[in-house]
Amino acid sequence: MKNILLLCCLFSFQAFAYEKHCENENATVIARLEKELDDCKGNYDVVSSEALIQAHRASARCMIDVADKLFDNFYVKNNKQVKAHFKNLTKSIYDYFYDNMLASDFAAENHMAAVYSESAEAEATYYIREAVRKYIHNIKAECEEKSF
Repeated sequence: MKNILLLCCLFSFQAFAYEKHCENENATVIARLEKELDDCKGNYDVVSSEALIQAHRASARCMIDVADKLFDNFYVKNNKQVKAHFKNLTKSIYDYFYDNMLASDFAAENHMAAVYSESAEAEATYYIREAVRKYIHNIKAECEEKSF
């Protein structure tokens, strides 16, 4: 009886030991999008706050473009809805960080709007990157599950 139980456990383990992977075409698209996201970097070798803000915005636009490509490839059935939700998310991220950094009474008194604006842009860019990274992570996991 113990031997039968051991054999059942061994075969069960082997069934789950197979490596999960996406189909080649999907895996290639996902890998390309991961690379594109990693390449979304602004030119931060600048001296003015305005130029730094523009660098953050360029980086964020690049990330949003990667998300749009992801949605076009893997969210075809719900593309319009997902894009609208993502647009709302990015707007909310910007609103949150601008409110957080610039809307207080102290911020107005400090006359540091340029510095606070740059900080808000940097934070927003970071969270947009993380949101896109999470979408890619989840679609990769879903693809691997589907292929298993």
